[in-house]
Amino acid sequence: MNACDSKIIQLIQSRDEQGIQLLLEHYGGLIKTVCKKNLYHLDSHLDECMNDCLFGIWNNIDKYDAGKNSFKNWICVIAKYQSIDMLRKYQKDIETTVLDKNVVYLDQGLKLHEQVWFDLIKDLSEIDQQMLTMIYLEGYKPEEVANILGHKTSNIYNRMSRAKEKLRLSKEESQ
Repeated sequence: MNACDSKIIQLIQSRDEQGIQLLLEHYGGLIKTVCKKNLYHLDSHLDECMNDCLFGIWNNIDKYDAGKNSFKNWICVIAKYQSIDMLRKYQKDIETTVLDKNVVYLDQGLKLHEQVWFDLIKDLSEIDQQMLTMIYLEGYKPEEVANILGHKTSNIYNRMSRAKEKLRLSKEESQ
């Protein structure tokens, strides 16, 4: 561990606010990047997420173990899970779900014509088609889809992400 990390940890453990200032100077950009990556379409909550990360670091500094992980990685883990929690918290409130920034916007009450929808997802695997249809057309939450399909919720989120990326790439290829 470098001297700067040791000083930051020592200041935060002694509840000196200068520790948070040093943390922001050295790792603020990293925290913001990790949060932004996970919050993708919730940029309006980025500051709140960063504040939650700092609060989490402040309250859990005694749980940091230099033998298990570097301070930088520990901070990244806190930022990652805070941003995922925030995404889950606010995702329910989003009135519009963006499937592809340039192509399809689905309002909660609006259903696309079935033929348009199935033409859009026809190149995906059967399970991905079923999963996306359940989430974006039928209004199921990813947790519910996980229970119905017998998968872990994290697996559903990963599959959603990969499927949306495939759709983006196929759209770019067709242009």
